[in-house]
Amino acid sequence: MQMRKLFAGVAALATLLGGLALGASTANAVETPSYPQLGTTIELRGSEASLVGRTFKVYKLADYEQYQGATTVGLKTNGWQDGVVHDKQSESVKEIQDALNKANDQYPADSNEDPLAWSAQKQGRLDNGVQSTENPWLGLTRTFAEQLDITKLGEPAKTVSDLTAQDLQGVIGQPGSDTDTFSYTVTNLEPGLYLVVDTTEANDTTSADQKDPTKQNEEWTNSLKMVLGTKLVVSEDGITEKVLADGVINLKNQTLPVYKQVVQGNKNDGYTSDTTPDFNIGDEVTYELTTKIPTYTGYEKDSDNPYTGTNRRVLQVIDKMSAGLTFKSIESVTVTKGDETKTLVKNTYNAHNDYSVTNEAAKYTDNAAANNATKVTIDLGGYVNQTPTATSVKDGKILEGGTVKVILKAELNKDALISIPGNVQANPNKVELTYSNNPDNIEDKTTIPGGEVNVYTFKFQIEKYAKDAGKNLPLEGAEFVVSKVVGAGTAAQTVYMKTTTETDANGKKVSKVEWVNEADATKFASDEKGLVSGLDGLAATDADGNVINYKVTEVKAPADYQSTILPSFDFTITPNYVADESTKDPSAQTWGDQVAQDTKDADGKVTVSAVEYSGDEGDAWSLVSKDGEVTYQYNVLNVKNVFELPKTGAAGIAMFGVIAALLAGASITVYMKSRATKRALRA
Repeated sequence: MQMRKLFAGVAALATLLGGLALGASTANAVETPSYPQLGTTIELRGSEASLVGRTFKVYKLADYEQYQGATTVGLKTNGWQDGVVHDKQSESVKEIQDALNKANDQYPADSNEDPLAWSAQKQGRLDNGVQSTENPWLGLTRTFAEQLDITKLGEPAKTVSDLTAQDLQGVIGQPGSDTDTFSYTVTNLEPGLYLVVDTTEANDTTSADQKDPTKQNEEWTNSLKMVLGTKLVVSEDGITEKVLADGVINLKNQTLPVYKQVVQGNKNDGYTSDTTPDFNIGDEVTYELTTKIPTYTGYEKDSDNPYTGTNRRVLQVIDKMSAGLTFKSIESVTVTKGDETKTLVKNTYNAHNDYSVTNEAAKYTDNAAANNATKVTIDLGGYVNQTPTATSVKDGKILEGGTVKVILKAELNKDALISIPGNVQANPNKVELTYSNNPDNIEDKTTIPGGEVNVYTFKFQIEKYAKDAGKNLPLEGAEFVVSKVVGAGTAAQTVYMKTTTETDANGKKVSKVEWVNEADATKFASDEKGLVSGLDGLAATDADGNVINYKVTEVKAPADYQSTILPSFDFTITPNYVADESTKDPSAQTWGDQVAQDTKDADGKVTVSAVEYSGDEGDAWSLVSKDGEVTYQYNVLNVKNVFELPKTGAAGIAMFGVIAALLAGASITVYMKSRATKRALRA
């Protein structure tokens, strides 16, 4: 919460009271004059979301006390008993005394003087008069508010809870506000000084009855405790008014979003949303995780133990990837506020810099059978606790409210779930945010879920059998290569698929798909069942989001089959991606969270399937057909001679071309033999 014009001169709280000294006149009550004017309300201002559904408790700290002949007022601590020594005062009075002592040690904690009357009459003010134009919550007043333990202040004067939008009023034309500012007025208070505390408990954003699904990536921090007075207006001449307190506070309970998307690009050129998230096995997948730096004013910090200290500030971005993804690296962590961007520095073995990165085996969901997922924690403890070598120390500030962006690299591995028509399987990855959310208790942390994004890879299969016997005679030993064209125009080139299996540093087998020149291409062979394996895990689209046209070419026929008639064909895989708007950053134009799913009409009939495989294009011999049952499979036939080829259509024309070529070859052979015979007869 941030005060506007606050009780200047009362309790000498400089950030609240403007440092105005109060008179020490004799406390003889008199008839109330026209001035001072004393208010009986406190107005809470903020965005609609910062008010609706939240709980605020208002504790009375002191009464305004009018003095004879004075143009202002003094204070009398709530519950203070004149003539009673410290040990006999109430618990609430002792708590105010103790807090005041911690804020200003010139007031003894065991004093027999009224603490807030002392601050007004003897000290003239509580604060040291030093105020920050950037952050109005600094100084001794802030310490005083922080040190007050509300459990020792007795019952609150008012409790505000379960506010609805209908309870609020719009505030227009206020300095520093706009038409999105709302207010709620706490009424029927006695004139005086109060402590306003946001006691809202952390929302359970994963509950089934979450009312607003658009807020599933957000959580609110509790506001700082704030001291302020009800309205106080004085006048020295009875004409000119001076407002010492207006009874208004602006709420600073802040929303912390956490978002995640799949992106493409590179560190030098930047990243953009990837709206076609499919990959080959072994491809690198890039994710962007986004959140904000909270305002930490009022929170303790531990610069020496920023990752383990009990009183440390906590800000952790947690990525959890399913078994089909392998964590590779954190490429960068940046914080941006306005035109200022800082690249944070990862910890080294001998220095706590801005952030640490840890990864460990974990269950993807609580009820998962095994720890086959990976949990990656990016802990910004160094930056927010301002450890000596942190960027925030070198800059002299934390970019509070700035946007944090983490670029994370992973690899789609051989354990990835592979999709086929009728059974689309995503490889999910989700994000969480853990942070300190209560300035009154630094150990109070909450974890909120962010978005879950998916990546896909697809299955492709060939079955090989004899044309004259059909599937009753599968053919072993046929070999194929798979190619595609990359680039365009004069830069276009044909590349070929190569699959490899390597052992990583942890001894795990890692499969990869690469695209190489023809000489290095993998030749995929049919087995004894006629099936060609090793073609699982294909991307459907290229980096520009265009559907890839794959070409399959038989380069070796099975034994005893025609080697001059080798079929080839083209095919495409087309996913139907639908944007998941529930995880989208509202400020983003596009978002890399897409789901492959069926599109249905009003009657529930599928109009576009989640993924479709094209027909067998470019098959000149009519020896290729898409399987009618196994929708990701293409059946490829072999013939022993040209007479098994179809007699009509393109294949028929091709067959006659082959026959013509064979006949031409035979004619040349006969002619050459005839010439040879004639020469022999003349000899």
